[in-house]
Amino acid sequence: RVLILGVGGLGIHGVQIARLAGAEVLATSRRPGRLRAAERFGAIPVNTDTQALAEVVRDWTGGEGADLVADNIGTRASVREGLSLLRPGGKLLVVAYLDEAFEVPSLPLFRAEREIIGCRGSSRQDLIEVVRLAAAGKLSPVVGAHYPLEQIGAAVERLERGDLVGRIVLTRG
Repeated sequence: RVLILGVGGLGIHGVQIARLAGAEVLATSRRPGRLRAAERFGAIPVNTDTQALAEVVRDWTGGEGADLVADNIGTRASVREGLSLLRPGGKLLVVAYLDEAFEVPSLPLFRAEREIIGCRGSSRQDLIEVVRLAAAGKLSPVVGAHYPLEQIGAAVERLERGDLVGRIVLTRG
């Protein structure tokens, strides 16, 4: 059971990869469009504006907690929440993190033998594998917008607004 915190551009692809690996997936957002996209790819959507995530996870896992939480939100609060939603021995994958210092409560981490895994960008082999999965029709790239390279500033502003479902593609000319 995989919990994806934040189904934006990274999270929506994480849903697909987790499903390809055979996982049941719960995906969170406050944006209905992102939740609908996650559901289309096989996730159970959770609107964290209207649903209590801890209760949903408890019901979903029979009180055990998620095997893996992928945190795409990247705040101290999301890391703490992700850790609290793991089963004993579960793993927290920190995909994004925005704070200068990384702080977690130590007792829930050590008592339940949970692991925190930092996530780097992709390697060349990772990219090759993703392209192979997309070419085989197993992974569907979700593109939210196209911008010419000359408008990269506008593309960054759009990313910061957070109103996209998927990634931005930059084009030449």
